[in-house]
Amino acid sequence: MSLQTLSPVDTATTAISSPTPSSQRKSTPTISHLAIAPTKGIFQVFSTSQPSFHLEVITQALRLASLGTPVLVVQFFQGGINQGIENPRILGQNLTWIRNQIDRYITPETELTPVEADLVLRLWTFVQTAVSSGNYGLIVLDQLNLAIELDLISETKVVESLSDRPAALDLILTGANMPVSLTEIADQVTHRRN
Repeated sequence: MSLQTLSPVDTATTAISSPTPSSQRKSTPTISHLAIAPTKGIFQVFSTSQPSFHLEVITQALRLASLGTPVLVVQFFQGGINQGIENPRILGQNLTWIRNQIDRYITPETELTPVEADLVLRLWTFVQTAVSSGNYGLIVLDQLNLAIELDLISETKVVESLSDRPAALDLILTGANMPVSLTEIADQVTHRRN
């Protein structure tokens, strides 16, 4: 008679595969298909009485980008020299920041020049493409509401475009006096008093 040495794996296999009398077997339900729910992105609105870019939003964008999520930040009415769609700022590997090529501070009372109005419309067209592309995990839109208030972009068109975004896209809007139509479709709304 020879002795056979069993490894821990063999022992476990032997214990599992030893026959059990049919009277002692329990019937276990068989799971034939597991459905995984699709990821749904969150739509957040940060609204204030005065224009300001929220520290929480910047923090969230930087955190997600550092974790490997592609992030796009677009500021419609903050600009400067060598800004715009053609000159995005790439911060780190996953954060793209675009400021408009407007060289002055814009308020709801500002009369835009035709060139400035065209720059805002070009940026909106770029944003619509970015939203529908599925290339980003988070898109932050700062002062898009001002483009609506200045009658540059249709409020209805904005609501339609943002409602039809890819399911996994997180979206954040920031700005003063956000239209009710945008807060109604948001998952989370934060109103800042000061």
